[in-house]
Amino acid sequence: MSQKTFSAKIEIKKPPDDVFSYTTDLDNIPLWTDAETIKDISSEETQVGTSFVESYKYRAKLVDVKSTVIQYFPNTFWSYHSKAAAYSYSIKHSFKKNDSSTLITTECVLEFGGLFAFSLFFHLISERLGKRQLQKNLEKLKGIMEQSKELEPPADEGA
Repeated sequence: MSQKTFSAKIEIKKPPDDVFSYTTDLDNIPLWTDAETIKDISSEETQVGTSFVESYKYRAKLVDVKSTVIQYFPNTFWSYHSKAAAYSYSIKHSFKKNDSSTLITTECVLEFGGLFAFSLFFHLISERLGKRQLQKNLEKLKGIMEQSKELEPPADEGA
């Protein structure tokens, strides 16, 4: 089994509890990642042990990946592990208060076996594409969070 680790980070102008709540709501995951759908198979609030199925589009087909939350520390970090046929990965999202904003760091540990483990090309391309995808996801999350009016207190109409 071979392993690659890559990460990305971004600052979001929202408090950590808002960003944490948004990212741990499984229904929101397809809104800010490349997952097409999420199906919660635990029927419970997100916590350690929560299982869900992520569906991704690959070559015009949907591929299902079963995932399980493995760490959950409110407003600090949460992580999950996902397993597919030839690879598995763990994603950890960390949240750090930075004045009135949140620094979110996402780290991915990708493990692959079989022929993938010996392919130099696969090692190079997986890291480059993986890091790019993590950054793209965080930029999309930032756009959603910073444009969201429901997370902001209502403006004073009489002012």
